[in-house]
Amino acid sequence: MRLHWTPHAREDLFRLAESTGDPGSETALLRGAVAATEQLQAHPRVGPAIDSSRIRKWPIAGTPCLILYMVREDAILLLRIVHNRSDWQSLA
Repeated sequence: MRLHWTPHAREDLFRLAESTGDPGSETALLRGAVAATEQLQAHPRVGPAIDSSRIRKWPIAGTPCLILYMVREDAILLLRIVHNRSDWQSLA
């Protein structure tokens, strides 16, 4: 299934990576995001739905970050990349 990164998701990922202040952590987050999106492509509905919405969440392994996404008929829409301690529920 095709992935579609929203501008918000792309900006979130790079902002979170830069905010680590550590090149090793930045690389781990970026690599983890790639691995997580590959898992979503293989199994789009693996992440649990948030409340009763169509939005799902999936962790980026080895990081404190989550991918918020929706499964559409023809694509996976990556909505946001958030820190799990942020108020991400308000974005969903």
